[in-house]
Amino acid sequence: MQDRDIKFDVLKAIGLLGIILAHVNPPTVLYQLRNFDVGLMVIASGALLSYTNSKKQPSYFNYLKKRIPRLIAPTWLFLAFYFTIFSLAGENFTQKVIIGTFGLTVGYVWIIRIFLIIAIVAPLIVRISRVLTKTQFLAVIFTAYLLHEVTLGAIRQIPYFTYFINTYLVYIIPYSCLLGIGIILTKLSKKEIIAISVTSLVVFIATGIYLYLTLGEIKAGHSYKYPPQLYYTSYALGVSLILYYVVAQFSDKITRNKVLSKFFIFTGSNTLWIYLWHTFVLNCLKLAKINLNFVVAFFVVVSSAIAITHIQRKIVGLSIKNLDINPGQTELLKVLFLK
Repeated sequence: MQDRDIKFDVLKAIGLLGIILAHVNPPTVLYQLRNFDVGLMVIASGALLSYTNSKKQPSYFNYLKKRIPRLIAPTWLFLAFYFTIFSLAGENFTQKVIIGTFGLTVGYVWIIRIFLIIAIVAPLIVRISRVLTKTQFLAVIFTAYLLHEVTLGAIRQIPYFTYFINTYLVYIIPYSCLLGIGIILTKLSKKEIIAISVTSLVVFIATGIYLYLTLGEIKAGHSYKYPPQLYYTSYALGVSLILYYVVAQFSDKITRNKVLSKFFIFTGSNTLWIYLWHTFVLNCLKLAKINLNFVVAFFVVVSSAIAITHIQRKIVGLSIKNLDINPGQTELLKVLFLK
């Protein structure tokens, strides 16, 4: 078995590129079409989690002890650098913005909060997937999501813990369901993948028609993204499974192509830092008042973020190799920059 299945790296890379595309002001139609990106990354993360732990069940606390620092520590380190550099450049940040950003509730880092949430629930979902049959597990996923849809309005009206509910609680079920689909993705047959995808897209279209008839306008999918609701989730699931199906057909060719395989493996392995650095590049363009066509901006931001991440890894790797540092310091550098 290979150390990595490149399919999941390709899917994570597509999801990451879709998110970055949304941040360079593409045309409205393109903005809507890429609205599957976060869902795709969650599904790919679930598939990768299942793939790498196919023969073992990691201890819940050991998993959290490894996974959460890998998310939080690099993010906070980057944010400290980000706020320092741009404050020196003359940008004024309010205390509310700084605290909210470090709390993963403000700005681009909201997606880190999503991955923190699914990291907390992932071991439980993996365990459930292993004690149920594939059909039973799918039934649990779709039942849980149905309950989420039915109870969402009432839950958001609870007078106590409103901030916690709207910031964390209402995101748990929908993204856990997408993670669950990812966890059993490789167990699904081609027919099952197509069936779930087509059903999801039919639900998406039907929901869109219903919203149009009741509201009198065509609603954008991202309007139902915070938190994820049926109109958004059905589209994300349907498109993500189509992409998985297509990528699976070409994965061998991608693996044999050294340039493509290196690109996807590097991007899929470094999504966090590439994502963080793209926000830095975006803000540099904003402060410099450089207005680029969205296509040019996309390639500038993506190539810059990947290049910075690559240079960063090289510097840290050489530092670990050549400097006289103890194992604890080595592990810290790996957690911050290499894992």
